[in-house]
Amino acid sequence: MSSSSGGILKNCFLAIIGVISALLIMEAGVRIRQYVKYGTAASYAGGHMEKDPGSGLNIPSPGTETRSLKINSRSFRGPEPEDPKPADRIRIAFLGSSTTFCAEVNGEEKTWPYLVWRDLQNAYPGIKMDYVNASVPGYLVWKDVINLERRVKPLRPDIIIIYEGPNDLSWWANALAGKQGKEIYKNGWLEKYSLAYDIIKKNFVIFITQQKAKSERERLKFKPGELSVNFRKELAGLIDAAKRTAPVVVIATISYKMRREQTDDEKLRNANTALFYMPSMGLSGLLDAHEEYNRVIRETAKEKGVILVDKELMIPGEDAYFEDSIHFSAKGCELMAKRVVDSLSGSAEFKDFLRSRGQKQINS
Repeated sequence: MSSSSGGILKNCFLAIIGVISALLIMEAGVRIRQYVKYGTAASYAGGHMEKDPGSGLNIPSPGTETRSLKINSRSFRGPEPEDPKPADRIRIAFLGSSTTFCAEVNGEEKTWPYLVWRDLQNAYPGIKMDYVNASVPGYLVWKDVINLERRVKPLRPDIIIIYEGPNDLSWWANALAGKQGKEIYKNGWLEKYSLAYDIIKKNFVIFITQQKAKSERERLKFKPGELSVNFRKELAGLIDAAKRTAPVVVIATISYKMRREQTDDEKLRNANTALFYMPSMGLSGLLDAHEEYNRVIRETAKEKGVILVDKELMIPGEDAYFEDSIHFSAKGCELMAKRVVDSLSGSAEFKDFLRSRGQKQINS
């Protein structure tokens, strides 16, 4: 081998080493930032996940504890529930996915399920209450049914609060996009292991999809009912399962950051993660789809006779209230909790239930 060839190989080797070193430094920096913000260097802010042998579902690893959250021995976020439940206890169970799990806020006391429990306990001090946040990031409604039957029902909840829809919307939007030969969301293997790659990819994809979404041409074409037909059936099944489990069932409409009155630039920025998970959607399509899902939630609540938490747009579509397109900040969690508590406090069904449990002074 000539000296010139050897020099080229050496330079190539050094270049490769340099690139790998730069990537490792970048990965280390991103994970340090992750640790500072969430108290964990894991790629998922909620910690680690594992398969539950009883239900077959992926659940948070029991006993996980970071600066921002604590997973109890039953793999639920929050305090350890007493089992068996004391006879004089009212137990609230929350079903949902990442928008209920609230990994984005720093501390259990800032999540909206905790705030709902706190405010209800303060409003009705004559009865002891506790809560179980049984939400798991990434869940669809059909997984909530299994989660309820296998993991939540044994804890004998009295009130079940359901907040679902965004993941089902993404699922069915991508299913329809695939049928139309349009771009769909794909989760690769590398982002599972590299937080830096995950962030770079997400920001790049968001930028590209935002540019495409500026034009409604070539976007996913659909009638709103096409995206909600399966959601309606599965939501009805979840509510039926919840009614068999607890005397009071509550379901909330979906709050989201993008609004019709916003400028196109504001809509694009506020739809960032929604476009990442639904890359074939246009802006008008996203708004139509969210409104359709909320229509289905309202109709299903009425049909099934359960308590509806409405007024989803009372949470302003601003940075102070949302971490991205749908996940709440601490201030957003406060208003989400207010939505729920106001709806319960104004519900005759809820008041009748409290009277049945000894709160005789409840006004009609």
